[in-house]
Amino acid sequence: MQEIYQGLQPIFAEIFEDDAIEISASTSAKDIPLWDSLHHVLLIAAIEGKYDVEFDLEELTSMQNVGDIVKAIESKRNAL
Repeated sequence: MQEIYQGLQPIFAEIFEDDAIEISASTSAKDIPLWDSLHHVLLIAAIEGKYDVEFDLEELTSMQNVGDIVKAIESKRNAL
């Protein structure tokens, strides 16, 4: 799981144009000023590309923070 967080860190830094950004399981849109709907779409697309996964609408709507994103990635990887 830690490797997923490490893999997400540069994605968040790139999408939100902030090399100093630090993510944790509880990080959510309210913690990152640029995290709006457009940046969310870019973030999800980048994550899906990096991890070669595709999230369905139900998964996307249930993601409330970075921890939820990590759990979803882990679930997809375990299903392979």
